[in-house]
Amino acid sequence: MLFNSRHFLLFVFLVVPLYFASRKQNTRNALLLAASYYFYMVFSIPLVGLMMWATLLNYVSARMIHFSRDARKRALLLVLSVMGNLGVLFFFKYYNFFAFSLASLCGAESNGWVLEHIMLPMGISFYTFQTMSYTIDVFRGRMKPTESLLDMALYVSFFPQLVAGPIMRGTDLMPQFREYHYLNLDRVASGFRLAVFGLAKKSFIADPMGDFATMVFGTNTPAWRLGGSTDCISELSSLAILMGTWAFTIQIYCDFSAYTDIARGVARILGFRLMRNFDRPYLATSIRDFWRRWHISLSTWLRDYLYIPLGGNRKGPFRTYANLMITMILGGLWHGANWTFVAWGTLHGMLLSCDRAMGHDGGPAEQMPALTRIVRWFVTFNLVCVSWIFFRATTIGEAWEAIYGIVSLRGGKDIGYTPLCVLAGLLAFQVITPRLAPIARRWHFPVLSRWICYVLLLLLVILYTGAPSADFLYFQF
Repeated sequence: MLFNSRHFLLFVFLVVPLYFASRKQNTRNALLLAASYYFYMVFSIPLVGLMMWATLLNYVSARMIHFSRDARKRALLLVLSVMGNLGVLFFFKYYNFFAFSLASLCGAESNGWVLEHIMLPMGISFYTFQTMSYTIDVFRGRMKPTESLLDMALYVSFFPQLVAGPIMRGTDLMPQFREYHYLNLDRVASGFRLAVFGLAKKSFIADPMGDFATMVFGTNTPAWRLGGSTDCISELSSLAILMGTWAFTIQIYCDFSAYTDIARGVARILGFRLMRNFDRPYLATSIRDFWRRWHISLSTWLRDYLYIPLGGNRKGPFRTYANLMITMILGGLWHGANWTFVAWGTLHGMLLSCDRAMGHDGGPAEQMPALTRIVRWFVTFNLVCVSWIFFRATTIGEAWEAIYGIVSLRGGKDIGYTPLCVLAGLLAFQVITPRLAPIARRWHFPVLSRWICYVLLLLLVILYTGAPSADFLYFQF
C-alpha cells in the first residue's frame, strides 16, 4: 500500500478513530498489529511470513540471551540470531546478485544460476536491521526483552515506518507500545501537516525530478535483472547529464525525506514519536557532516552496530580507515544488490577517510569563516552529487560514462534547465528555514483559521493522492 494513494488515506482514516476508540492498551496494540499486517499484505501476502519469522526469532533469542548466565552461550545465541536474520536477507536480496556475478566471473550462462521467482520483500532491509538492533541491545544489557509477543510483533511491523524506516531502536520505540496515548488535537494537526507536506514533496518535486533523471540514466533496474543498460548517455550533452545528476540529487532527497515525513506524521497522529531522519543534508560542509544529516537512523546504526564493534577509531589510523571502508562498503551493499552500490559505499568510505585525515570533524558550520564555509559546502555538495551517479546508474561503466560526459564539456541533446531552478529553490529553502522558524512560532492564528487551513490541506490530499505517482525509491531497498 503506497503512502501516496487514496487507499492509504482511507486506511489511515479508519485506523486512527478505531485506535482511539479502543480503551485497553492490548486491544489498541492488537488493532495496530492487524492494521500493520494488512498494510503489508497489500504488497504480498506470503512474504508476511518473513516478518513473523523475524518476530519469533528475535523474541526468543533476546529472552534466551537475557536469562542465560553463561557468557559463551549468550554469545552463541547472538551469533545464531544474527545469522538467522542475515541469512534470510541474503537469500532474498543478494542471492541472485552474487549468483549472476559468479556466473559472469566463471564465464557461464547465468540462466541456471539465477532464481527468477525470488521476490524482494518490501522493507526487509529496514526491519531486519531494526530487529537485529533489538537483540544486540538486549545482549549488551541496554534493555530488557519484552515479555509481550504482541509488542514484539508490533515493533517489527509498525506500519508507518515498516517499509522504509526510520530504523527505530527497541529502547526508543518499544516503551511507546506500553504508553496510553490520548487524542490530542494539536498533535493530530501537527502530524497531519507533516504528512501532507511530505506528500506534496513527493508528488510535486521528487516525481517530476525522477522523470528528468530517467531521461539521462534510463530505468534503475539492477543490471543482473535487466541484462544490460538501456540509457542513451552517449547522445546527451554534458549539461544534460549534469542536469540529470542534479535531478536525481533532488529526487532521492525529496522522495526519501517525504516518506519519512509521512511516516512521522501518521505516527504522531497516533501518539508515537519517530526519530528525525534528515537534517538539511545538502548544506553539509564535509562528508562526515553529510552523514550526520543524511539517513540518520542508518548512519547511527552503522556506527553503533558495525563501526564501533570493529574497533572504531580506537586502534590507530590504519584500523580506523579500514573500519570506515568496511562500514561504508557494507552500507552501500545494504542499499541494493548491485556493484554500483558497492562503488557508492566505497567512494563514501574513501571520502570519510580523507575527511578524517584532514581533520574535518563535521562540527557546526557557523563557527567557520564565511568563505571557508562556502568553499567546503561547494566541494562537499559536488562530491555528494558525483557519488549519486554511482547510486543511480545501472552499471559501473554507465556511471563512468556519465562522469566522463560531464567533464568532457561536449555538445548533444539537452533536457532543459528545470532541475537547476528546483535545486536553487531547495537549497535556498533549507538555508532560510531555521531563520523563519522563530518568526513563525511568534505568530498566533485563531483556531478557526488554522482548522480551515487543515481542511483545505485535506482536500489537497484527496485531490492529488489519486494522481499518477511513482513508488518511493527506498521501497526497493
